[in-house]
Amino acid sequence: MANTCTYNTVNECSEATPFCDDTNNCVAECTDKYYTGNYCVTDCPTEYPYLNGTACLDACPSGFKADADNICKAEAKNSSSDDDDNGILNINWEDLWTQIIKWCTSTGLRIIIAIILLIICFKIINFICRRLFKVMKNRDVDITLCKVGSTTLKYLLKLLVVVSLITYVGIETASISALVAAFGVALGLALQGALANLAGGIIIIVTRPFVIGDYIVSTGEEGTVEDIKLFYTYIRTVDNCLVFIPNGTLANGVIVNKSVKPTRRVDIIMSVAYSTNIELAKNVLLKTCKKNRLVLKDPAPEIHTCCYASSSIDLTVRSWCNNADYWTVYWDLMEDLKKALDSKGIEIPFTQVDLNVNAPIDLNVKKRTGSDAAAKKEE
Repeated sequence: MANTCTYNTVNECSEATPFCDDTNNCVAECTDKYYTGNYCVTDCPTEYPYLNGTACLDACPSGFKADADNICKAEAKNSSSDDDDNGILNINWEDLWTQIIKWCTSTGLRIIIAIILLIICFKIINFICRRLFKVMKNRDVDITLCKVGSTTLKYLLKLLVVVSLITYVGIETASISALVAAFGVALGLALQGALANLAGGIIIIVTRPFVIGDYIVSTGEEGTVEDIKLFYTYIRTVDNCLVFIPNGTLANGVIVNKSVKPTRRVDIIMSVAYSTNIELAKNVLLKTCKKNRLVLKDPAPEIHTCCYASSSIDLTVRSWCNNADYWTVYWDLMEDLKKALDSKGIEIPFTQVDLNVNAPIDLNVKKRTGSDAAAKKEE
């Protein structure tokens, strides 16, 4: 191809220099000029009046609009299209449907499988823990360890299943672990008392100062232990009320366990008058204790003088019985001892005060005083 051309008539330029300028030379580009077709022009001709960049066109391309100087400029995108004016969003429904199907066949399917596995695993764990509790109970394992052990194992296994299924679904466990750690710090600061109860529950389970079924006295409360949880211990009082004692308070306080020993001593104080024959009263009380079939012969009952009160001599009656018979023996002896003293004519005194008057009292003092006042009024 030639390096010269006939301007605006015949284009004989090569591909390397495709444009023909007004000096009939082939050039690679139109410098400081516009072009229309393969010809460099100073101004756009009438048949190509619109300028888009350096190109003269007969019309602005799609998405562009000519301004007052016939320069093509991109149209501003409206926030809503014609479909939006009709209340319909301009959505590519085909792409949306494709994405939904893709999600359902991948992540959605995994979620459904994870939910099914979660339900099945939880049922299996509950069954295993129930069987474990029964086996431990049948082998005479402590009932406290049976309940706490099976419950703790159940929660740990369920937590392991949940973490495994989260990983299976595709959720990153690293970010969850960091979130749980941060949440744990905040929760620990907010729930210091609850964590103290948790630590107390662990201490009680490990040291075992009492077990389920024991009768204990602590923090001003007493009753039979019904259950030991990680945070609270439940005790049932003699009037059938359920008391929840925080394990933190219980572990750090004084605990009196009245069920840990097989036998218990029943202490009763009986009062007799100062005029009573002490030896006679002791023999009556001792024989009454020995007649009770629930009172143990070894150790034998004992009667001692414990106190000289203001109105009586107090005798302490000490009898031993099996732990389970404590209250039965206590109530029986409270009645039998009183009846035995009454049958021997031994008085159980009540508080009384003796008043001794050494000087005679003039009973007419008040009357005379009243007459003197009347006389003064008359004056």
